Amino acid sequence: MLAIFYGADSFSRHEALAGLRAQLDSDGMLATNTTTLDARNLTLTDVTMVCDAIPFLGAWRLVHVRGLLARAGSERTAGGGGRRRARATAATTAPEGAAGWLELAGYVSRMPPTTVLILEDAEVRDTNPLLAALQAAAVEPPAIVRSFGRMDARALQSWLAERLRQRGVAIEPRALELLARSMPVEPADDGQWHALWSLTADIEKLSLYAGETRITERDVERLVPAALESRLWVLADRVTAGNQGEALAVLEELLAAGRQAPVLLATVANRFRQLLVVRELTERRAPAAEVRERSGVRTDYQLQQLQRVARRWSLEQLEARYLRIVAADRDIKTGRTDEVTAVELLVAELTQAH
Repeated sequence: MLAIFYGADSFSRHEALAGLRAQLDSDGMLATNTTTLDARNLTLTDVTMVCDAIPFLGAWRLVHVRGLLARAGSERTAGGGGRRRARATAATTAPEGAAGWLELAGYVSRMPPTTVLILEDAEVRDTNPLLAALQAAAVEPPAIVRSFGRMDARALQSWLAERLRQRGVAIEPRALELLARSMPVEPADDGQWHALWSLTADIEKLSLYAGETRITERDVERLVPAALESRLWVLADRVTAGNQGEALAVLEELLAAGRQAPVLLATVANRFRQLLVVRELTERRAPAAEVRERSGVRTDYQLQQLQRVARRWSLEQLEARYLRIVAADRDIKTGRTDEVTAVELLVAELTQAH
């Protein structure tokens, strides 16, 4: 059996692996018959030799190889260059010097039926030559291939809702939104996305705290450290939505939690700057890539959200509000108005009907 789990989402990959292991370990002997290999110092012979071994007093031998798809040369392959060039690249970079790792696709069709070979990788291209060859290999049963990519805020909310439903825990819609938005959507320094690890721990903590009651927005603010940081963006959202009551309430919460008024002012200023850029470039029909770069957003989802809000305002309205923010900043720096009062007045004015 061949299983391939790849993608930036390290938590979901781990869960898929754990689920397959549990499914195979019906006799309790899988740990004894498991070998984990790192592809960095690996040859095809090393892999086949381990896979050919018969399990000891168990039904299955599990061979778990990490990083092989990337090692096989996929990251050196230019998109659209053709399958033959991709295979040639993989072949010349393989340590065997012959057909390289592509020969693994032929081997899995004759692998012992008691062997389960798992290939785990972080994010790789769909055009990866080894991945394509393994998917096309005639094996029985067919290979299990699953991809686990990063989630945006909307997908995170769906994931959270299902996770909480499985635990029998209810959550307020606003709390669900806040919890999802507190998680980073960008990968870590290692190129992988680890957000669901901390989010799972937060779910456990919130579930125990809430008990049989519904998880509230206040619960998330109290128990999830990252949620307070995300409240900065909630403040900007409420201000640009013109929701004065909620914007002032969030502002007071952040001030009470110790966030400095100039930081809150800068958050609101940055949001209006982004809206100005998006509105202006959209009217000029600039390419989406240029709008993303100049507005400072990283994902299409974030850009779509900004475009949706920017359409509510004219360019002149956005410019007038941005100048009002600049005036508030000047009043604080010159000592004309104390910083808390200046920010409270600013939020009140920006959220008036427009």
